[in-house]
Amino acid sequence: MEIEFLKSFKDHSSFQTLNDEDLKKFSLLIKSNKKSKFKKSKSNENKKSLSKVKEKLQISKEKIENKFSLLINKLDSNNIDKIIEEFIIKFKDIKEEEFVVFQRNIYIRILKDNKFQLLYLEFFMKIKEVYNILFGYDEKYFISLIEYKFKFDYSDQKPIFENKIILDEIHQLNSEENRINNLNLILIFIKNGFFNKNILDNISDLLMNSEYIPDINYFVSDDYVKKNYTFLNYHEILKSKINQTMNSRYKVILNSIFENFGIEYKNYNERSNSITSTDLDNEMLNYDINLKTVESFEQFKSKIEIEIDNIIEEYLLIEDFEEINNYLENNENINNFMTELFNYYFKNNLNYFEKFKSLFLNFRNNDNIKSSVMIESLISILNSDCVLDYLNIETKIIKLLEIFKILQINLDNQQTEYINKILS
Repeated sequence: MEIEFLKSFKDHSSFQTLNDEDLKKFSLLIKSNKKSKFKKSKSNENKKSLSKVKEKLQISKEKIENKFSLLINKLDSNNIDKIIEEFIIKFKDIKEEEFVVFQRNIYIRILKDNKFQLLYLEFFMKIKEVYNILFGYDEKYFISLIEYKFKFDYSDQKPIFENKIILDEIHQLNSEENRINNLNLILIFIKNGFFNKNILDNISDLLMNSEYIPDINYFVSDDYVKKNYTFLNYHEILKSKINQTMNSRYKVILNSIFENFGIEYKNYNERSNSITSTDLDNEMLNYDINLKTVESFEQFKSKIEIEIDNIIEEYLLIEDFEEINNYLENNENINNFMTELFNYYFKNNLNYFEKFKSLFLNFRNNDNIKSSVMIESLISILNSDCVLDYLNIETKIIKLLEIFKILQINLDNQQTEYINKILS
């Protein structure tokens, strides 16, 4: 209907006066534009929501520990001096309690990642020297963490620590890798003269009386330790461990320790659940392969792992998907990312579950993430040796499967059966 035609009615005499019934009918023809109002309201809500997200990100980034992490995540062997300079400029007015937070942050990284231990340590020592000159700050807190961790790992009498904030995270880092990383850190400090080598007595005493055979082997196999310490007084303690219940890997490593020390024990094979010499040879071969032949691959692998770990860690700090989405634009990165993401999920405590859930659900918006890749990555990581380091794995799997349902990711019968075996 044309506008001019409608306007022609305004001067018509019959339409000058309308009764109530006509007005009511007419009002029904004129509907309010609720859709427009809804759009406007929704638009305003979206703006408010986006504003809150930005505000949340900004607050998260402003936290001192997050500031440290975001900067350290950029660290590699080629830019250490540049990052040190950036660190000093950014934190030129750092308070002593903030420097304590930095020590904790870098120490946790050293415990988690042996591949970059020396890099993190060099970074910390150089930063410490600068702030010692500027403000008189020292590394006492860092040393206290090393001592606490060692005593917590190997002593029956658990140590007391003044600052309890760090304890939960330290206690959760209780895998073999975490323990040995701390042990290696102590050896580095001894070799470089930061610790007196006389502490080898205390280290040996606690280690030899512990149940951790791989840790003992790592310590006694160190070239510096072999040159500077004798373990004759501990031979009987080592022999007594044969009577302890242990898995075949521990038995193999213990046998290796015996051979290195020239310890003879006639009934060893009989008292080790009848492990044959062939079994031992095969186990030792596999153990040597694990320790040596993978080293050339680790350097390549670690670059991928550390990049992904840094991206995930940054997401957990500020809950921003942008960095992850950018990384996944390259399809070649997806498989490695998903595998490492599941590994990271199972290694962390359940306090981070909601953040992981948001991340997994965000994959609905990414066409590159296929359900098959997620399933295969999950099965792969659960079928690896990494699973030995996971805490609360059953609970985490159940929660993860609930997320899969939301994402409409379905496992086939074989995959379901495999998962159920782990849960049973």
